[in-house]
Amino acid sequence: MNIAYELNDISFSYYKSQSLFVDLSLKIKSNTLTAVIGPNGSGKSTFLRILCRLLKPTKGEIKLLGTSIEEYNRRDLAKKIAILPQTISPLFSLSVEDVIALGRFPHKMPLSNLNLRDRKIINDCVNKMGLTALKGRRIEALSAGEFKKTVIASILAQEPEILLLDEPLSGLDTPFQLELLTLLQELKSSGLTIILTTHEINVITRFADEVLLFSNSHSLIGYGPPNVVLNQDNLLSAYNCKFWIGNHPLTNSILVEPLIYEK
Repeated sequence: MNIAYELNDISFSYYKSQSLFVDLSLKIKSNTLTAVIGPNGSGKSTFLRILCRLLKPTKGEIKLLGTSIEEYNRRDLAKKIAILPQTISPLFSLSVEDVIALGRFPHKMPLSNLNLRDRKIINDCVNKMGLTALKGRRIEALSAGEFKKTVIASILAQEPEILLLDEPLSGLDTPFQLELLTLLQELKSSGLTIILTTHEINVITRFADEVLLFSNSHSLIGYGPPNVVLNQDNLLSAYNCKFWIGNHPLTNSILVEPLIYEK
C-alpha cells in the first residue's frame, strides 16, 4: 500500500490561545479519493493548507510520498501537489486555454515558451474536462461550473500526483456536482490521489473511498470508509446533531439526514 501523506503528531494554531489541531496523526493512501467533512469552522480548509505547505504546523512532521514535505523546494512541490482554493478571483481577462496553460508554470523556466509537449498536455486537459467548445472563450463569460472545470484543467496541466480541492462542489447544481465527481473518479482511476473538502455528505459518499470527519472542536472524529465513519455517535460528536442514517435505493451509498440539534 503506497502512502500519499503521513502526518505524525501534527499540531497547529493561528493564535497561542487557541489550538486548531493537537497531535494529529494519520496516513492517507495514494490513488484514493478522500473527502474531508465536518461543520463550519472545524478546520477543513486549514487542513488542506497544511497539506500543501501554505501553513506550517507548530509541531510534528508531514511526509509527502515518503519524504518530509520540508525537503521539497517550491517548484518540485508544485509538480507533486496542485490545489484548488475555495474562492478564485480572476485578475485578468484570459481565455480558457490561456488559464489552463498557466498550469505548465512549474515545468518552465522564466520567460520560456510553451513547446509541443506543453501544447499536447494543455489540449489533453481541455479534452479531459470537456472544455473543447469553450477553450477560446474569456473566463468572465463562463458559468460558475465552467470556470471551476477550467481551473481544475489548469491544475491538471501541472501534472501533479495529488489534487487538493477546497469545496469544489460549492455553488454547483446537483447534476453538475455528479458530473464533476465522475470526472474526479476517472482521474483517480488514472493514478491521481484526490483530497477534497465538502459539506455535501450525501453526494460525496457515493464517490469517496475514505472520509475524514472533523468536529467543531477541531478533533478528528473518524477516518475510514464512509459506511464505517458516518455512524450515529460520530455524527453527533461532529455536528452536535442527531441524524437519520440509511442507504440510497439505487447506489446503496450512505445517506444522512439531520433530525434534532443538540443545544
